[in-house]
Order: sequence, then structure tokens, then C-alpha cells
Amino acid sequence: MLIHKLLLLLLAGMSGGRWLTTQAADGFRIYVNDQPAGREAFSVTKTEGRITWTGRASLELRSLLITIGSFTLITDAQHRPREAHVKATVGSSEQEIRTTFAEGKARNEITVGGTTTTKEDAVSPDALVVLSNVPFFLYEVLAQRVDFSRTGPQEFRIYVLPQIELPLTVRVKGRERVSFANRSDDLIHLELALAQPAGQTISMEMWMDDARRLIKLVIPGPLFIEVYREGYERPTER
Repeated sequence: MLIHKLLLLLLAGMSGGRWLTTQAADGFRIYVNDQPAGREAFSVTKTEGRITWTGRASLELRSLLITIGSFTLITDAQHRPREAHVKATVGSSEQEIRTTFAEGKARNEITVGGTTTTKEDAVSPDALVVLSNVPFFLYEVLAQRVDFSRTGPQEFRIYVLPQIELPLTVRVKGRERVSFANRSDDLIHLELALAQPAGQTISMEMWMDDARRLIKLVIPGPLFIEVYREGYERPTER
């Protein structure tokens, strides 16, 4: 997606003496150039000092099918990355990435077609972790860290796994009424600008609810991508 211009029900209990909170499974529907193109499902589990995001996704871009069989991101309580693991199929290529984050480094083990290589990148301790396409639910991690009371630019770092760290600028545009095919809601509008290595910028727009859940995401461009949370149906007209 990004580099390539696409780039509560809460259950609380005790587990091993630590509080466990699990967000009920949720999901998104993805559209490309006004056509259904993919889906995601994910859940979030919180224990003392640790948050685990797990999910799966599929996305069809022209003739390329991308399937995320499983994705796991583990962060600390401040949403700083600790581990990531992804199993994916891109076209006919099976891929697996295992990443650990420590001491300002992302250490990747990348397996493609049965061959494993390693790659180490310098990353900020609080970098946000995404892939270069789906899953988009990872942007909910960003939503946990944006200060909705600030109207000026807020600067973050994004690590596009397992490629490169990039600067991200977020601006809170305020609260607005957003219409869907089945409802309308007051949501918080964010504008995102992701700087690319060649100097260009990828623009995105996000709408969040008061619980900091991602409701809608739009990525303009030749491939016009729209992402809608389950329960919020895409309107028939943009």
C-alpha cells in the first residue's frame, strides 16, 4: 500500500494472576475503485503491560491476490512494538516474517519460498508498525496515540515491515457528521501525510469514534482505497 502507493463486548478475568481483557472480534470491508476487494478480521487482547493484536486479511489488487493468513503484533502498554509475526501469500509466493524490536533495532527473519534471510533496520522505540498493504486494522494503534485535543501537526514514525521507517504527520480536523448507507455518526476526522523516500507524500484520511476505533479510512490515488468497519456500510456514492 504505502511505499507502492496503496500503498464491546469486553471479557475480563484473571489469567496467571494477571488481568486479561479481550475485545470481541471485529473486521473491515475493503473497496478499491468503488468495487469490493477484500476483508479483514481482528481482535485485541490486553494483559498487564502487554497488548496483542491478531488478525487476518485478504485484498485483491487488479490481478494480484494478497492473503494475510495470520498477523500478530505485540506492544507494551504504551503501544511501543515488541514483536511481530506475519504469514502471507502474495500471488503464488508464500512468505513469513518474524520481527523483534529492541535497542532501537528491528530484527527481521524473512522466509520466502523456504529460504530464510535476515535484515536489521534502525527504528524508533515508539514506531508504529504496518505492512505495505493489508491489514489496515493496525492503524487503530495510531488512533490510541493521537491527541484529539491538538489541532497542530503531530509527528510519528511508521515502520513498514520489514522495509523502512518513514515519518508520518497527523492533523486532527475535528468532529464531523459522516453518512453511511445504513447510518450516520459523529466521528473524529484525521488527515495523515506519509513521506516517501523519493520525496513524494502519500495522503490518507481516517475517521475515528470516541472509543478510538477506526471506522473509515480513505487512501486517494489511481487505486482509490476505502476501508469501512463492519456495521458501517459504504454509501452508494462517495
